[in-house]
Amino acid sequence: MLAHKQASGFTLVELMISLAIGSFVALSAVTYFMITFQASLNTQTRAARTTEFTRTEFVISSAIRRAGFLSSTGNMISHLQATGDDNTFTDVISTSTDCAILNFGTDTDPDKQVGFKRENNVMKTLIGAEGEVLACNSGSWLPITSTNALFYKTFSITDGDTRYYNADDPNLAILSPAACTGSSRTTNCLITKIWTLELCALPTDAASCSDEAGSYYTSITIAPRNPILLGAWSG
Repeated sequence: MLAHKQASGFTLVELMISLAIGSFVALSAVTYFMITFQASLNTQTRAARTTEFTRTEFVISSAIRRAGFLSSTGNMISHLQATGDDNTFTDVISTSTDCAILNFGTDTDPDKQVGFKRENNVMKTLIGAEGEVLACNSGSWLPITSTNALFYKTFSITDGDTRYYNADDPNLAILSPAACTGSSRTTNCLITKIWTLELCALPTDAASCSDEAGSYYTSITIAPRNPILLGAWSG
């Protein structure tokens, strides 16, 4: 009598179970990949926004620290004697809340200017040629930010205090402006000025920074890099 061998293999039920398990594993792997990819993309986006905001703050604050540098002590003294105005050594010329133009000097021109303004949710800058007077509503302003990263909603540079100190002993009582800028000075004077920079940006085009969480905001006080030192003299 002939013996019949039973064919080996998977039954239909076993194949269906295997396919179900394989599909579940594949779906889990794809889901994990998508979650990981999205998390990585979100991290890169936040890093790019933080980098842009930090860079913008650094550029503007560096300009404020440089503002008022008139190239030499002689230029500063001539300025004070000619105008009697110590405030313009770090003057914000523009009065607009979204624009600021600063004075700073070079070796060849003590009256150079640089400007910053917020326009259409973008921060822009303009550097004047030697002797050029800048204006907020004219000139070829260049963007330094992009709405691909952030929408800038607030920008202002607020005038702070001007302080007059005895340069030989800053712990003494604060001096009057006349004691430092008058025709005669009996003490060595140290003049410092404080500015406040406020900057706020959003990842989306909301109406203002108060309308959305996750805003990028800074409000810092800034003094010129080098305070003005005027020696005692008799006019």
